[in-house]
Amino acid sequence: MHLLAIAFLWLESLSGVVVAIDGSDVIVDLGTESGLPPRAKVQLFRTVEVQHPRTKKRIRDQFFLHAQDVAQVGARLSIVRPPAEVLKELKVGDTVSVLMPEAATPALRPAAGKGAKTDKTDPADKAAPCTDATVRLEKARAEGFRSGYEAGRTEAPAERVPSAPAPAPIEVRHVAPRVLFRKTPAQLAFAVEGPTALRAGWVYYRTQAGADYQRVPLLPAGAGYLRASLPPELLRAHQIEYFAEATVDDESASALPLYASAQRPATVPVAESDPTVAEARARERSEVRLSYQYVDFNKLQGNDRYWVAEGDFLYRWAGIIHSLRVGAGAYDGVGGDRQQIDMNVPGASHAVGFNYGYTEIELQVAASVALLGKVLAGLTPGGLAGGFESKIRIGDERGTNLVFGGQVGPSPIGDLAMAKLTWDVIPRLPMAGTVEVTNQPAASDLGVRMLLDVGWQKYSFFRPTLTLGYAVRAVDHGGPTLGLSSVFTW
Repeated sequence: MHLLAIAFLWLESLSGVVVAIDGSDVIVDLGTESGLPPRAKVQLFRTVEVQHPRTKKRIRDQFFLHAQDVAQVGARLSIVRPPAEVLKELKVGDTVSVLMPEAATPALRPAAGKGAKTDKTDPADKAAPCTDATVRLEKARAEGFRSGYEAGRTEAPAERVPSAPAPAPIEVRHVAPRVLFRKTPAQLAFAVEGPTALRAGWVYYRTQAGADYQRVPLLPAGAGYLRASLPPELLRAHQIEYFAEATVDDESASALPLYASAQRPATVPVAESDPTVAEARARERSEVRLSYQYVDFNKLQGNDRYWVAEGDFLYRWAGIIHSLRVGAGAYDGVGGDRQQIDMNVPGASHAVGFNYGYTEIELQVAASVALLGKVLAGLTPGGLAGGFESKIRIGDERGTNLVFGGQVGPSPIGDLAMAKLTWDVIPRLPMAGTVEVTNQPAASDLGVRMLLDVGWQKYSFFRPTLTLGYAVRAVDHGGPTLGLSSVFTW
């Protein structure tokens, strides 16, 4: 009995602290060198230290959190892996004590009542009661530790500690497309309803069974909707397999299946161009465009400005030669050397003009890449003159695209370089932003023009567009741009 009490006191005094927390591993400063048994169980305590609001003294106490088996025992350090709800409560510096093994706990024998059977051969029944107060105290403390350990291992009755209600499930609605068409954007939409927020979502795809999955993110597309756009080059295959998952925004960050799975993905065939779109495009091959734009570089003083008006007709084909545009325009401007204009030197500004016709051809060199070449010829005050323009367009002609290129104009007028981004995100409101660097209208100092186009596409056959901008050559030498154009399609 005395040996058991001594062993218990030794184990009880064996305690340490949390020295590091690495992911789910809690590292403590106990090991075999300090006497930690290979199959030990430790108690984790949360240390709290506060200052008394009246006495201003520091008060420190410890609160029991959890009893946990030691996962790995080292010479000087050991690793404990408590549950996630306990792990988030622990901090470096918290106390860890070794829990006394049950084998070392003195067994307490129930009192013999009426009708109880006793084993007369048990030496313990014949032994005199221990009168050593120290041993009795240790027995009581050991029983207290054993009772606490057993209570910690026993789940509390459901009626006394009500469990938190399970969160309502997330409802996902998605209809897989029956077929995907080449040269048509491939988008997958998911309607998500539920109280749990999603941290991130992904659509995993592949073109054949057994291949590795690639993924694209699911992006918000309005309240309660997620959308993913598959890469255009993916549609060169004969079919596509995909499934969708999301990460729930909770402590576990667990994966939530949205549609299908990696083992049982959805399969969608890929066909040639959508006949519905092809038919619509066939009805929209002809186009007439009318435009007018006024550009001022010097605070509407009329000494550094120009206007241009154009009208043209375009016809589209299917194939490498995508379209042909023919039209005519008029250009009228006043300009000259900026410094002389700002110094009000007489004759610093002079008039320029150009009445011209032009032809533009577009070559579709790839699914989303086109080359455009334009030739201009006409009359200036000095006689016959001409110019040319070349541009590259990346993206859908009637959707989101990027155009960049330049123009070499008649010598009295000047040249320009430009980049234009068109986006079709807001329904019925196509927009475009343009940046131009030019020495027009009089082939003099360079200036920068920044433009915003806002269209209105309520009807497929008619699209008016308003152009607003600002043109500047220096900090104190700039002015507004205003333009209006209309496109008629049939």
